[in-house]
Amino acid sequence: MDNQFVPKEFEKILISLGFDYTQRVHLIFKEKKYYGILWQQAFDWFRNEYNLCSWIYKRASRPYKYHYSILKDARVYVESDNNKSTYEEARLECLKNLIEIVKNK
Repeated sequence: MDNQFVPKEFEKILISLGFDYTQRVHLIFKEKKYYGILWQQAFDWFRNEYNLCSWIYKRASRPYKYHYSILKDARVYVESDNNKSTYEEARLECLKNLIEIVKNK
């Protein structure tokens, strides 16, 4: 269940950038409590607040690795050139890149 949430160190950064910490999710699953910012909440926030749309995908050609793209104002703003072995690696790199874009505004 932890993999549904943004890592805590990035949650703190998102809050410092303006993410409303009261929007964090609180869940109880199999008698264990979870709270934090869901990945989807983070990506939605970047889209709604900064018009930064992003997605992660697997290339259809060899090597079959994961990549991400970030669009701003319907134009490609960033396209990853790193091949990531897993979706989770690409998702984390995409989040880091979104954070850097906002920090450098």
